[in-house]
Amino acid sequence: MKRLRWTTVTITLAGLLASSAALAAAPTWKGAEQAVLPSGGVGFYQGQFSTLACASGANCVASGLYLTRNGTVHAVVDNEINGVWRAAQALNSPAGASTSASMSVYGASCASPGSCVLVGSYQDSAGNVQAFAANSKATIWSTPRKVTLPANAPANESGALLRSVNCSSAGNCTAVGSYLDANVNFPRSLAMGVSEVNGTWRQAVTIALPSDANANSLVALNQLACASAGNCAAVGSYVDHNNVTHALVVNQVNGAWKAAQALVLPGNASAYAGASLSGVHCTGAGQCVAVGVYNTVDARLEAFASSEVNGTWRRGQMLQMPANALANPKVFFYGFGELACSSTGNCAVGGQYRDNQGNYQGFVIGQTNGLWLRANEVVLPSGALYAGQNGGVVALSCPAKNACRAGAAYVDANGNYQALTLTQTNGKWLQGQRVALPNGATSVGVAGGLYGLICTTSTTCSAIGSFIDSASNYQGFALASR
Repeated sequence: MKRLRWTTVTITLAGLLASSAALAAAPTWKGAEQAVLPSGGVGFYQGQFSTLACASGANCVASGLYLTRNGTVHAVVDNEINGVWRAAQALNSPAGASTSASMSVYGASCASPGSCVLVGSYQDSAGNVQAFAANSKATIWSTPRKVTLPANAPANESGALLRSVNCSSAGNCTAVGSYLDANVNFPRSLAMGVSEVNGTWRQAVTIALPSDANANSLVALNQLACASAGNCAAVGSYVDHNNVTHALVVNQVNGAWKAAQALVLPGNASAYAGASLSGVHCTGAGQCVAVGVYNTVDARLEAFASSEVNGTWRRGQMLQMPANALANPKVFFYGFGELACSSTGNCAVGGQYRDNQGNYQGFVIGQTNGLWLRANEVVLPSGALYAGQNGGVVALSCPAKNACRAGAAYVDANGNYQALTLTQTNGKWLQGQRVALPNGATSVGVAGGLYGLICTTSTTCSAIGSFIDSASNYQGFALASR
């Protein structure tokens, strides 16, 4: 038998030690718990148990939409208190809401345990769509309040919503969204920001759009991040007077909203790039990162990232997909929380792309010391087929440098969608672990999966999602590692 060289043995032992360290640092996920719905609830509407915010590792709030036996849909909120998820409760309708209310919750934020905010939209008794904000104190939720829109909004608003919210401290929050103005000929979509100061929600203000915005800009602000009270960044898209969609960034500085600006795209962007931003994270005032997608001059749909340095947004940089990507990878972000940063210049982003076989796969990309690396394909469990058209990475959290966590979905050997957790240790992404669903459930379904994931340490995380039960109803689940 040929004798191994000492150098080979040393490398092997080092590899074993590194693997042991990686396993030791990986979170230990508990079995998923089914969310308990309010009386009369049969399941989550289209799997929508997707909004998550945490004040600490064991104090979170989750929200979604649930379906009752009589076919009505209502907003629901669930509180995690000291690591225990309570029974979910229906969120009351705002004063003047229609009987069905048609509420949708889009964003959540928690400043401290039990002190959280939800934002979204609802339908009033006249059939108009209004924006709302709801606050909790000591986990007791107040009746949601209609947001007072800017002065140029019509008396009977029909298209207002708040998309994202961030709270720097209890009673001090910022939210962004859009509304339709009172133009007589045709209502125009405008961007707005609204602040809660010392527990009082103020009137929303219009955010000025770039000078080339179309008469109806179709503006969307998709996500908001704040470094401190009154110092935030929001991202989204708008349409110019040539009907070209641009990536949009807007900053709030010391409580005042600056004019929004179109982000400068990578040099290979098409003149008709159709760009949009879906994620943003700030590590300090004027120090943020945003991610989105755009079309190149050769008709590829690619991902890009841009950094804000000392208050100035830099030109976007194309993110390199895995080596096995299709010539046109058709990159896609779900928009729930695909971007996270542990510190300035140290971030991770994840989503979906198509490989050179035409299969949908999940990807994760790391940024280390300001340098974006090539994306890695998500390593699926043994027997998995691929991520699938409704799979890939959905949520990310980075509690420490090169130690991020992700939630994803994939298609197993039986053709069923499953939820997946991913762990990055020392900069390396390990093979994903399938989530053990409640009550022996065998699939998260096409609309289900792991939607929200927040980690406060490398081993302390909370996550939520939805799955299909034996009666073909979507149910919610909560997942934790401690």
